Amino acid sequence: NLALKARDVVRSKLANAKEIRLQELQRGKYFRIIVYVRVDGISVERELLENELAYKYSGGKKSSWCN
Repeated sequence: NLALKARDVVRSKLANAKEIRLQELQRGKYFRIIVYVRVDGISVERELLENELAYKYSGGKKSSWCN
């Protein structure tokens, strides 16, 4: 399952990080916390996107990505 793989990748990166940076903290549409995460200078978002463990979402109806 891709969701579990993405979770495991993020857990591993955070557990082994020398520096974790949270940038642009804000609240989203449903009052969820939205933040950009950088681990040792590398964007977690970008890494997940490049490895097809996440997809860009800018509102609207979501499509299934983790079948």
